[in-house]
Amino acid sequence: MGVLDGKTVFVAGGAGNIGGALVRGALRAGAARVLTCSRDTARFERLRRFVADAGFMDGDRLVTLQGDLGSMEGARAVFDAVVAQAGVPDTVMASLGGGMAPATLLGTPAATWYGVLRSNLSSHFHAAQTFLPAMVERRSGAYLVVCGHAADTPTPEGGAVGAASAAVLMLARTLHVENRRSGVRVRPVVLITAPELWATLQGTPGAHRGDDVGEFMARLGGGDDAGMDGEVIRYVTDWASANAMLRA
Repeated sequence: MGVLDGKTVFVAGGAGNIGGALVRGALRAGAARVLTCSRDTARFERLRRFVADAGFMDGDRLVTLQGDLGSMEGARAVFDAVVAQAGVPDTVMASLGGGMAPATLLGTPAATWYGVLRSNLSSHFHAAQTFLPAMVERRSGAYLVVCGHAADTPTPEGGAVGAASAAVLMLARTLHVENRRSGVRVRPVVLITAPELWATLQGTPGAHRGDDVGEFMARLGGGDDAGMDGEVIRYVTDWASANAMLRA
């Protein structure tokens, strides 16, 4: 039996690099339905090839929806579409946002700054505001917020993404505290990818490939977080190999 057998999973950002690993991990873990959305429907073909290569394209278990979490109106439309297809999800995994061209903070154009905040921070706020209330009303489920290592560590010429990531981490930590008695497990998960940080973490198993990330997140989504009592879960991964999986 898989840890997500019979469950419905929504992966916000599932057409992205890490998001694709989360989709594949949820399918591998037995989810009855895995849904995701993207503004760019061309990305779905790449995702479907990625999933099919692993032998997980059976029936309608993977559902792709055109939608944009970059606005509250768009997020509400995505939520309505997900509920229409599969009901309120048992598990939500939010892996949203992206990178930017290298630039110091002082050299970052205002338009770039606001664009990064919209895609990397506001999208998380919109997703939480639309999906979490229904899960809280049901008093069950898991809401997992994925952050990159930039949430913890200053990255030269990546300050806009780092600032947004740090804010996402605080957003997730606050949601965790505010909802700890709601019946919904809200867990912030920081994927540690910078090699220089690995040595600072005690008890870490080393680098993990993208499928390991998907398996780990599926376990969290299925409730297998025994011994992970901290407010923030930090997981050491090999981001480069996870990215390469979807580029191949």
